[in-house]
Amino acid sequence: LVYWLINIKSHIENKRHVRSVLLIFVVIFSVFSFIYFPLIQTRTSNTTISESRSIEERISGYTEAWQIIKQNPVLGVGAGNYILALWRLDKWQPGWVYQPVHSVPLLILAELGIVGILLLVVVFISFLFLKSKEKGESFNKFDLFTKFKVIPYSLFLIPLLIFDHYLYSSYIGLMIFGVFMALWVKYSTQSLPR
Repeated sequence: LVYWLINIKSHIENKRHVRSVLLIFVVIFSVFSFIYFPLIQTRTSNTTISESRSIEERISGYTEAWQIIKQNPVLGVGAGNYILALWRLDKWQPGWVYQPVHSVPLLILAELGIVGILLLVVVFISFLFLKSKEKGESFNKFDLFTKFKVIPYSLFLIPLLIFDHYLYSSYIGLMIFGVFMALWVKYSTQSLPR
């Protein structure tokens, strides 16, 4: 829905239609928030045992991730080897304790290190520049980020990446991320001149 709202604004010329679409979005969001308020309240308050345990496990996961990062800051532990590195920190835990840290940036930093993060940034920026040259225009850096709508999509994607690992560590998460990126590339470059 957020993806659609970001794209529809550039395609609708009449501001009245944009306002009505935004009003419908706010009404739907309000209705669902009212209906599911007990679930929202449970997840946002620290009053239940399972929520406090979840918070404790996440904090412990962040601490363990930093220990792994400190041991291998430059190259990381290797792609897909986070659980093995976690097991090496403490071999006597039950099997269900060993799970990826609930933050994609920390997980990538632990697995790929600083070199891997820098390579990912270079690949992403190179992709944006190549896409802009493919369309026959040269952009400065600010135009590049506005033409490709990087900021609105980042605002949607960053919370998912910061607070969970599934977009990076599970098959279905990678598929969702891949579809999201494909749609982003398709619709962000449609309005560029050919």
